Amino acid sequence: MVRRIIAVVLCLIFVTALLSSCSSGGPKGVIKNLEKAVNKRDGKALMKLFDPSTQEMMKGYGVDTDSLFDLFGYPGKVSLKCGNIKYNDEKTEAKVEVTITADGETRTEKMTCVKVDGKWYLGGGS
Repeated sequence: MVRRIIAVVLCLIFVTALLSSCSSGGPKGVIKNLEKAVNKRDGKALMKLFDPSTQEMMKGYGVDTDSLFDLFGYPGKVSLKCGNIKYNDEKTEAKVEVTITADGETRTEKMTCVKVDGKWYLGGGS
């Protein structure tokens, strides 16, 4: 009986750790959150999508959450759809093909996502 309880507890701990490590949804989750942040005009959420070193660099150049939308120039509502994703060997960087639709125009861009301390972000080169 005690072994079963210990086994169940360990299983729950493992599943919780596994789910929390995937909570960002990988590169697709980052792109989905990017779409949400842009459509809500949420500068704080947008800034948090960038990797920590890029956030620090932007702050150093005086870019704040209010000026992010001026910097990227997303007009109105935007739709982002993930296409092909190519990972590096270590699975710490991903090149994501993203189809962007805004103002009735559609284009495809490549964005870089990076994994830092187990969490996925937009890379500075995105």
